[in-house]
Amino acid sequence: MQDDAASIKKVISGVVDSGKEVVVVMSSYGGYPGTEATEGLGKVDLQKQGRRGGVVALVYVASWMPVVGKSIFTLQEEPEMLKNAGEYTYMPGGDFYKYLFPDLPEEEAKRYTAQLENHSTACWHGVLTYPGYKFIPTTCLIPDSDFIIATDIQKEQVAREEREGVKIAAHELKGVGHAPIITIPGKVAELLIDAAKVS
Repeated sequence: MQDDAASIKKVISGVVDSGKEVVVVMSSYGGYPGTEATEGLGKVDLQKQGRRGGVVALVYVASWMPVVGKSIFTLQEEPEMLKNAGEYTYMPGGDFYKYLFPDLPEEEAKRYTAQLENHSTACWHGVLTYPGYKFIPTTCLIPDSDFIIATDIQKEQVAREEREGVKIAAHELKGVGHAPIITIPGKVAELLIDAAKVS
């Protein structure tokens, strides 16, 4: 996970160094390295250094908004459908498409599912060290039919931070599964623009 975070941070830094503002959009596992990558790059942090630009908003789309010190498999049990092949994990065929794309026609859902790549096993055990959502304006887009990161888990992530006084703008997406970027791209784009404007 830290390798992924370092790669993302390098990209963000390249934009920020030119004085530009950045909205970091994360989906699924991406909430881990994306959040970690924002350390020291928030707009407020850079203003204190007399610099322009910086990360002005975080947007979590059907995503983990993780707790410091916790890995994915400490926040959620390892799914039975996830197969471990040592250095990587994968999702087998069968009916998995129904869980990932419940809001798409069957053939389209199968086509997208067939394009999935294997996932590094180590990533599932990476832990967050920097909770960027506590310091940078944050929006969460929560599908109400997500079977990959359960909808209730996503809602509790928002409630967890709100109990600590952190303001999170949450939007529930009706009739949508784990991949709203694919299934309702227009609506997601509207909400991303709104998040950027608020920041």
